[in-house]
Amino acid sequence: MLHSVESFFTQIEYYVNTLVVMLVILLAGFIVGRIVDRLVRKIFLRLELDNVVTKLIGFRRNYARATKTTIVNLIYIVTILLALRQIHADRIVVAFVLGLFLFIICVSVLLTGIEAIPNILAWLKLRKRISVGDRITVADPTGNIKGTVTKLMPTDTHVQLSKGDVVFLPNNELLHTHVTKRSRS
Repeated sequence: MLHSVESFFTQIEYYVNTLVVMLVILLAGFIVGRIVDRLVRKIFLRLELDNVVTKLIGFRRNYARATKTTIVNLIYIVTILLALRQIHADRIVVAFVLGLFLFIICVSVLLTGIEAIPNILAWLKLRKRISVGDRITVADPTGNIKGTVTKLMPTDTHVQLSKGDVVFLPNNELLHTHVTKRSRS
């Protein structure tokens, strides 16, 4: 009887120790994730990553936020996997997490493509009708937008208004709206 009680407490001690190690790993991982989040945000702001990548690629997106989020999420995933390894559930969980991760990437690419492809196709048509420097009037439900085309990008067209404000018009919407080309400035 004494041996079974001792065995029982040994098992409880093992599970408590395992749980404590898991919690320490999770806590440390999430703290590291938060620190890296702030550090990467500051680095990307100083490097002006969004401006650099936009100039290279031609698409204006929030690249710094996307990159920072990816790095931090990878830290969180590794942390969770290390914690789950303590209870020997790592193989099944790794397969599930990788499958889920690939699924999320595929869905993200599809959703991005759904937004970008019509704008890129519209850009191919628009660049034959308007060009940088053209003064245009765009029929808008809230009133006409009058200005000068400053950039004709694959996803949007930048129009500078007379007051100096710049309006970003999605190419797909611009293609399907009444646009009057006044004269070249």
